[in-house]
Amino acid sequence: MELYLLWAVVGLVGGLLAGWVGLGGGIIIAPLLLCVPPVLGLSPLDMKEVARLTIIQSLCSTAAAGVAHRRAQQVHVPLVVWMGTTIAAASLGGAYFSELHLVSSELLLGLFATMAIAACLLMSCCPPDSQGEDKRAASNEVSFSRTRAATLALGVGFLGGMVGQSGAFLTIPLLIHVLRLPTRLAIGSSLGITFCAALAGSFGKFFGGGPIIWPQVAVLVAGSLVGSQLGSTLSHRVGATYLRYVLAVLIGASAMRMWYHVLI
Repeated sequence: MELYLLWAVVGLVGGLLAGWVGLGGGIIIAPLLLCVPPVLGLSPLDMKEVARLTIIQSLCSTAAAGVAHRRAQQVHVPLVVWMGTTIAAASLGGAYFSELHLVSSELLLGLFATMAIAACLLMSCCPPDSQGEDKRAASNEVSFSRTRAATLALGVGFLGGMVGQSGAFLTIPLLIHVLRLPTRLAIGSSLGITFCAALAGSFGKFFGGGPIIWPQVAVLVAGSLVGSQLGSTLSHRVGATYLRYVLAVLIGASAMRMWYHVLI
């Protein structure tokens, strides 16, 4: 019973983050799943088990939060279609590759922590549109480079698929700094893009042969669906500048905790 209550709370936190700041939630949920069970006297999980849980949780939380942001017209649909198809293929390959015996849990953990640090550094920098980032730009007012978008999607998708992440914590700062999207539009669009990544990554984990405990997944997902609706409501009431700094702090804290877990 304690285990399922933990899963529900963790799912709620992940969903809240998805709706609020555009994260799939895995960047926060993964450290929680690694660290909290031993503290409560429960059996610890390794990184491969955590990756299977977080990729499915991200799938559901990004779907629910993405619908809410779409209603607010803060999703760039052409960008989602272009990057989503690319990131899905890359995520499927990364997820399947990580389930092979060639890849250890320790390697995945170190890779995840490194990705989180890179994302934190990007989010800490002022975006190109920092003077007007609270403007709610319509998607048809914003253009993007297809070559840059596809390149970003390939890299984020493969690495995210390996560590069980939809990759929103990297996608958002890259959309802001490389593709020059306004913060709010980057958050909403990232949810659609990373939903595609999570969908493909989930298939990769499933067909990779690793065990998935579906009752735990169901509780995790239920919490995520509730949290994502609460977070989406909160997101549209908070300034974009604050959203960016909240992202940087959350990602940075998770990165430090993950490196601590690697080093000990």
